[in-house]
Amino acid sequence: MNGRDLALRAEAAGSVETLQDELIDNNALNWLDGLYRFLSDNGFSDALRSLEIVPSQDGQFSTLRGLRRDLNIPHELKEIAALVGWNLRGELRHSDLPALGNEPGAGDLDRKSVIRELISRLREHMEKVLDDDSKTASVRLFGYLAREGQWEHLAGFPVPSDDSSSGTSITLRLHEDNELERPLAPVRVWPEGLQQYADLFPRGRILADNLADDTDDHSLWYELDRRGFLRTSILYSTSVLYTRKEDFGFLPDDPLPGDVDHEADQDIEVTQIAFLTTTDIGVLSKVRKSRKQARLFWDLLVEWLAVEDARGLQAQESKCACGSPHRYYPAVWLVPVARNKWVPLQKGRTDRANAYSLAHLVRESDWRPKDLQDSPQVIAILRALGIGGSDFLRTLFAKDDEERETLDGTLARLLTSVDGDGDRLQTLADEIQDDKGLFDHLEERRTRRRIVRENQRLGALVEDLVKESLEEEGFEVRLTGVGSDFEIQPDPAAEGDPIGLELTRDGRTWLVEIKSARDDSVRMTAVQAHTAVRHKSSYLLCVVPINTGSGDPDVEAVRGEMRFIQDIGARLAIICADLDAFEDLRDMVTAAGTAGLQLELDAGSPRIRIRRTVWEAGFGLSSLLSRLTATAL
Repeated sequence: MNGRDLALRAEAAGSVETLQDELIDNNALNWLDGLYRFLSDNGFSDALRSLEIVPSQDGQFSTLRGLRRDLNIPHELKEIAALVGWNLRGELRHSDLPALGNEPGAGDLDRKSVIRELISRLREHMEKVLDDDSKTASVRLFGYLAREGQWEHLAGFPVPSDDSSSGTSITLRLHEDNELERPLAPVRVWPEGLQQYADLFPRGRILADNLADDTDDHSLWYELDRRGFLRTSILYSTSVLYTRKEDFGFLPDDPLPGDVDHEADQDIEVTQIAFLTTTDIGVLSKVRKSRKQARLFWDLLVEWLAVEDARGLQAQESKCACGSPHRYYPAVWLVPVARNKWVPLQKGRTDRANAYSLAHLVRESDWRPKDLQDSPQVIAILRALGIGGSDFLRTLFAKDDEERETLDGTLARLLTSVDGDGDRLQTLADEIQDDKGLFDHLEERRTRRRIVRENQRLGALVEDLVKESLEEEGFEVRLTGVGSDFEIQPDPAAEGDPIGLELTRDGRTWLVEIKSARDDSVRMTAVQAHTAVRHKSSYLLCVVPINTGSGDPDVEAVRGEMRFIQDIGARLAIICADLDAFEDLRDMVTAAGTAGLQLELDAGSPRIRIRRTVWEAGFGLSSLLSRLTATAL
């Protein structure tokens, strides 16, 4: 074979793979490199340049003029090109052919040219259909450019959005003039505490999360933010000329007087929220359509923004073109939150943020009213929105007008009880807050006072019924005031003043102590016990069992149940001796007496407990009359 025949034989193979099969042991690329040198050295240069004997990087043979030299194009870019349907390797001459080093072929191709072509092809693909290959190509090329710091290529770069349902893409731009239109970085790049609120923001303006798969270095995202391609947080700062004409407002002082223009005399540093008021897709447009989304927005306000933008919630003052100073909030996002109707009510209605609308909104959420105490920033937000904390809580806890009136009355009584002294009321609130058992203690005291009042009422009723029954039997009954009282068990606090009954009949006189019993025992005071001992047989203890479940007792019930103990004075003699011995003790002391009688010293207050067995062995009214008559005779 001459040189041309040999070249034609190589051309017939068509690819490196086929040629390798024919050569068996020789390396195909080394053999081709030797062929090129032979053709060049022996007058067959025309065959070298015209025949398809030069392999591309995908292994297929082409002419020398049909392939371009590869000027160190990265392997990553060649793989990305394949994803967008560009056979870049098929256009590049194989690099392992030293004999062709000086042959220009179809020219050179460098990395920047490949990047520009890839971006152009990506735009064309992603404008038509955002398929998986296009998304993957965009993600990988974006990561490559960010890692390599090729920022100049990102202006106009198409990336997939986080809105997987619509398959929309986002074109990155340098947003130097239009601050509001910057897209947001992938959610996983946001501050950790902010990520839970991502659903409030337009997914079509958030970069797809997998863009951070190959670019998880947060410093790269912050650099993209700094260069104006996107935002890594929904909260951002900007310098503006503060004027009431735009989406700004001097909230603490609004409405400002007169028809003159009001604007600051210099640019002011303010904070904004991305896509808060964007038409149709903005946050406020979204939350006004859904109570669930509106509650999530409330959580964003009080749990994240109130903390992250605490300085923005502190009112500042600026000179105004009208000549007077006005106050404003650096958190300028408060203005549309305060002025727009974004809180959804029933039947598709919406309202501005006020005590009524917000209370009805958060009542269904996990937000804790205690946050008003724990977080001064929450109070600051409510104040900026023109909502008083007390009005908000009142509406939150009271679900209708009747409950609100009751709550108002309660608050009025609290203020009256402390003579309007806010410090005393605050002290009481702090004590209830700090001492979890204090409220239970107050409730217990309230219950005891109620029992005492009820005991006194029933005691007076029983006393009147006993008195009436004795008078019907011919006794003269008189209140004395000597050692006796009226007590309904089991409450030991219902003592009152000693009130005794003096009975007179047929020239004889008895002192009577009346006890109403709700359980198995009644108790006597030390005065009553000593009086009984002194008067012995002329002292009667009358016990009337009370069944409160059947309502108030009547004359017949009392008459049938009353029992008299005639020798109570003799029985109490030992107990009174014990009482005298222990009268200085202040701790609980219990001393056993005669059967059914017991001395108790409870915190210095002596009581004599009288068991059921004692009064059940007593006499009924008719038996008492017989015994008293027999004694008189």
